[in-house]
Amino acid sequence: MTKKLYCLHGFAQDSSSWDGLEIPSWEIVSFDLLPHLQTSIEDFLAWLHENIPEPRPALLGYSMGGRLAMAYADRFPVGTLIIESAALPMPDGAEKKKRYQRDLALAAQIEGEGQPWFADYWTQLPIFESERHLSSEKQAQLYQTRLNQDPKILAKALRVSSQGIVAELTQPLSEKTFYISGGLDAKYSLEAQKFSHHYAIENAGHNTHFEQTHTFNNLLKEILS
Repeated sequence: MTKKLYCLHGFAQDSSSWDGLEIPSWEIVSFDLLPHLQTSIEDFLAWLHENIPEPRPALLGYSMGGRLAMAYADRFPVGTLIIESAALPMPDGAEKKKRYQRDLALAAQIEGEGQPWFADYWTQLPIFESERHLSSEKQAQLYQTRLNQDPKILAKALRVSSQGIVAELTQPLSEKTFYISGGLDAKYSLEAQKFSHHYAIENAGHNTHFEQTHTFNNLLKEILS
């Protein structure tokens, strides 16, 4: 019997982010999230819940999608939860407010400067440095996906899903929560230590499922078995 793994992509991505996933006996179900992140996290989670028919789904979230997956699991029962390169929600306080103000400023700049500016800016962020060692074809694929986003939709999604606004979890994540990070991603390798079950993929940075797809698939097989 084929089971389903629901996948939530990162910021400035779309459902094609998961095209490389291939897990025997599992169907990969992905959504284009940004058009549904336009009002509030609560509205988004309600929409997502309507589109996940399983009572305890297997859920995978990358970066922004990881934050959303944890928020979903805090409200609805989840079976297996897999988080890739995402931070736990920030505690309320001054740092969280500063982060939100920075993201509001970036959202306004995206609207003002447009998508070519954003695609260049996002691609050059230090967190994506390891992507510069990918083939020119894979780099072009990432860049084109970032370039294809609608700046108004992207800006609204940033305001809604910012690390500076996502609420703290109200309960501990289940024991069936697994964390994956890239060995070259220093920031999220530290974040991984907050989770009971965590895995590091060598020679990968922040975007592990894209940078080391074969290894990522094998790890998912192990986790989901």
